[in-house]
Amino acid sequence: TVDSLLFAEASALYRERRFDRALLLLNEVYQRNPNRRGLVTALTRVSQALFAERIKSQDYRDARRIVQIADDQYGSNLADSVRNWKGQLQSIAEDVLGEAKQYSDDGNDRAAYVSSRRAYEIWPDTPGVRQMMVNTAGRYPILSVAVSQRYAPSMERPMFNWANRRASRLQYRRLFELTGVGPNGGIYECPVGKPTIADDYRGLSIQMLELEGDSAAFIGMAVSRRLLELASPERPAYDPAWAMVFRSLDLVGTSDLQVTLRRPSLTVQALLDTDAVSGRVPQLRRAWQPYTLDTSEESPDRQRFVLNPDYALVVSTQPREVIEREFDNPKQAIQALRSGEVDLLDRIFPADVEQVSRDETLVVQPYRIPSLHVLVPNQNRPHPSNRIFRRAIAYAIDREQILKRDLLGGFELSGCELISGPFPLGIARDDPLNYAYNTDIDPLPYDPRHARTLIQLAQIGLEVTAEKAKQPKPQLDEIVIAHPPSDIARIACNEIVEDLKLLGLKCVLRVLAPGGSRPADNDWDFLYLDYVMGEPLVDARRLLASDGFAACASPHLNLAIRRLDQLNKEADAPERLRVVHQICFDDMSVIPLWQIQDRLARRKIVQGVEQRPVATYQDMEKWSLRLEE
Repeated sequence: TVDSLLFAEASALYRERRFDRALLLLNEVYQRNPNRRGLVTALTRVSQALFAERIKSQDYRDARRIVQIADDQYGSNLADSVRNWKGQLQSIAEDVLGEAKQYSDDGNDRAAYVSSRRAYEIWPDTPGVRQMMVNTAGRYPILSVAVSQRYAPSMERPMFNWANRRASRLQYRRLFELTGVGPNGGIYECPVGKPTIADDYRGLSIQMLELEGDSAAFIGMAVSRRLLELASPERPAYDPAWAMVFRSLDLVGTSDLQVTLRRPSLTVQALLDTDAVSGRVPQLRRAWQPYTLDTSEESPDRQRFVLNPDYALVVSTQPREVIEREFDNPKQAIQALRSGEVDLLDRIFPADVEQVSRDETLVVQPYRIPSLHVLVPNQNRPHPSNRIFRRAIAYAIDREQILKRDLLGGFELSGCELISGPFPLGIARDDPLNYAYNTDIDPLPYDPRHARTLIQLAQIGLEVTAEKAKQPKPQLDEIVIAHPPSDIARIACNEIVEDLKLLGLKCVLRVLAPGGSRPADNDWDFLYLDYVMGEPLVDARRLLASDGFAACASPHLNLAIRRLDQLNKEADAPERLRVVHQICFDDMSVIPLWQIQDRLARRKIVQGVEQRPVATYQDMEKWSLRLEE
C-alpha cells in the first residue's frame, strides 16, 4: 500500500540521518492513517533525533518549531516527549538567564541584554526572562531587525540598492534627506542646519546648527568643501548635474553658507542628496555618522551597528545597537518577528502582507515611495543593445501573471501595479509623486507570438550590421540575467526565465554579491533592478542618461534629459517628463515590469517609527524600545 511504501521510505531516510525528510513522510502517513501500528513510535524516534540534532547545533528556533509541530499535530501521542523537550529548552534558557543576571550584577549592560534576549529566544516562557529583558533594555536597548538582503558599503547611489537604501541611514547623514512627498513634490530634511531657497531659485543658504565642541567651528567648512567636490570633475564625488547649476559659494563666519547658482534650479535639494560633509575631514564625517558597522563580530547572517557616541544628533533613548539578521526564507523572518526573536522586518514579501496584517501583535506600515522594477539592458552586448530585441523581451514576459500570482499570491495590494515606463505611478490617482508618469501609455501585453517574430527580425538586423562591418555574426547562445539577492527578484527572475524558455531562449541567472547593484564585469545581458524615484526630475538623469546607471544610448532620450536640466518653470516639468516616458517606452531603454509599495512590519515595542517612511531607519533618533513586563 501507499502507507507501507511511505513508511519504508521514512525508515530508510532515518537510517541515512535525513530526519527532516523522514518526519515529513511519517506526517503524511499520520494524516492518512493515524492509528497505523508502529507509527507513533516512529514519529517519536524521528522527532527526538531531529530535536537532538537542533539542540546540538544550537538552532533553538527550529527546536521550538519541532516542539510546536509535535504538540499541535500529534497531541497526546507525543505528550511525554513534548513535555521532556520543553523541559530541556527551559533548562538551557535558565542557564543563559543566569549568565544575564551575572552580567547585570557586573555592570555589563550590553552582555546582560544579549544574554537575556538569547534566553528568551531559546524558551520565551522561562520564568523571569521577560522581566530581565525589560530591565536591561531600559539601560542598553538593542534593536534586532530581520532583513532579506545583507548590507555592504557601496559607491553606488542608495536609490539603486535596497540594502543600501535601508542601512545607509545608519552609516551617514546626507546633506538633504527625502522624508516625504507633499503637494509640491519632495519634502526634505537638512540635518546640518536650516536651509532657505531663494525666491528666484537661484540661490541656497544654510544656517548651520549650533553644535558643541570642535564640530561647531568646522561644520560650515566641511559642507562647503563637499559642495566644491561635487562640482569638481577631478574629484571622485563629481556630480555633473550639480556642476551644471553651481556657480559659487561664500561661507560667512563659520555658520552661514551662501550658495549661488548659474540658473534657477527647482530641485536643488534633490541634487544635494549626498553625503553631508566631505570625507576629507574625518573628524567631521564621524560627527555625522549615526552608527558604525562593527566588523569584529560579523557572522554570515548577522551585522552589528553600534551607536556612535560622537554623533552630533545622538539621543539617549535611541537604540544603542542595531543587529541586522539575514533570512533566506521570508516565512522564517515572519516567524522570527512573531516569536520576538526580532523586533522589525524591513520588507514583507508582498504575498505575505495580508497574513502579517491580520496579526494583532504586529504593526504593518507602508513605505511612502513605491519601488520600481525593471530590466536594464547591457548596452555593450549586441542583442540587449538592439531596440527590436528589447521589445521582443518585453512582449515575451507575462508580467501580469508574475505580479499577481507569484509576487502578490493572488491578493490585491494597493500600490502594486504594472508600469509602462521608468517613473512611479504613485499610490493613488491624486498622488503628487505620479507627475512624471504618462498615463496615456499602457503596459505592453503578453504576446509570445509577436515576441518570436521580433526576435527573428532583431537577429536579421544584427547579422546585416555585422556583415557590413565585416565582423562575425552575433549568436544568441544564452541570456544572462543578473539580479540582487532578494526574494522578489529571485522569484520574478525564475518566472521570467520560464517565459523566455517558451521561445527557445536559454537563460542563466546570476545573483549579485551583497551591496552590488550591478555585475562588476560585462558578462550579463539584463539586470533586474528595483529602485526608487523620490524626485523624477533629478532621478531621471541618474537612471537614464548616457552617464547614468542604465547608460541609455538613445540620442533622443539624452536630448530629452538635457531639456529637463534646462527647466526653469515648475509647470513645465510634467510635460517634459512624460516625453521622457514616451521615448523610453518606444525605445525600451529599460524594460518596465511593475511597481510595488513595500511594507515593513514591527512589534509594538518599537516606538517612534514614521507612519509612512521613505526609508527604513528614517528618524532613527526618535526610535525607542519600550518593553512591558
